[in-house]
Amino acid sequence: MTLSPVIEVTQQELQRVKVIENAAMGRLSVAEAARVLDLSERQAQRWKARYRAETVDWVRHGNRGRVGEKALPLPASCYIRGGRKGVGIRKSKIMK
Repeated sequence: MTLSPVIEVTQQELQRVKVIENAAMGRLSVAEAARVLDLSERQAQRWKARYRAETVDWVRHGNRGRVGEKALPLPASCYIRGGRKGVGIRKSKIMK
């Protein structure tokens, strides 16, 4: 018995899958699917072309789970954004 991998999807992605599946099966037009998903008709056509009935991988973005190409290293981003508590540049150093 082969177990299929678990794929996590958000509620929004699950709605996209259901709507595009209905469009692919002919229960919904592309224009109606675009209206439901708040997309252009062209984008709905692209998603319908990517649709695969056996998996939901087509709905997930390709860079999901990866660090962005232009992301700063963690220590630098903490200084710039002041994101973490207690980490950052003191005001006295900035004013000099």
